[in-house]
Amino acid sequence: MIDTTIAAAAELVLSTPDGSPADIGVEELVRRVAAHVEAGELPARRHPIGFLHIDMSALGGAPPGVDYRLHLWTEISPRADGLGTIHDHVWALASAVLIGDLEDVNFVARASPNGGDAFVRVSYTPEGNDFVPAGSYELSEDRRRAVAAPMVYRLDAGCLHTTEVLSFPTMTLVVADRRVDGPGQPLVSVAAEAAQEHVGARPIISPRDAADMLRGVLGERREHGD
Repeated sequence: MIDTTIAAAAELVLSTPDGSPADIGVEELVRRVAAHVEAGELPARRHPIGFLHIDMSALGGAPPGVDYRLHLWTEISPRADGLGTIHDHVWALASAVLIGDLEDVNFVARASPNGGDAFVRVSYTPEGNDFVPAGSYELSEDRRRAVAAPMVYRLDAGCLHTTEVLSFPTMTLVVADRRVDGPGQPLVSVAAEAAQEHVGARPIISPRDAADMLRGVLGERREHGD
């Protein structure tokens, strides 16, 4: 069964131009997602970058090749797999900041044997992620933009970027469109001296704990009058 609240919110994000506000009913959306999570209908995982990741595609009625995702940052966490935070995607995205604010930072990369930043290519498997060295690059910052709720920002497939969260909590609704042509495998920077070759599947957060996190964010939002 399709949750029309999730479906309508995702469709609004997808139809909103870059840099424009999206009039999403955040309270209702988060309340419904929390109920689905607590009922075990939407698994919540901890992304290696540190945020709570909820894939809402099935309940939102996402078309084939499109993902609907809710991301929630409540603190700064070191990346769990030892990689860096600069990365690209094999899909285009439209992301609405529902709560809080962030900076989207884009880069231009030039392959160089003496480059200051090492990268790996990532392959996703049911057992986890495999990393293959992709060489060194020289990076230059191309664009930096602050995005606060309720704004939408867009990124093309293959755009190298990082997300810098400016306040906590921050929550985004991401529509990932895999129907566009992008790089074969994501490129991710290496934070440690030697990149890992494999990490296991992303850890699942218990339904009760994840639902409590979502409802707690709503409580903080009401306290601040947002």
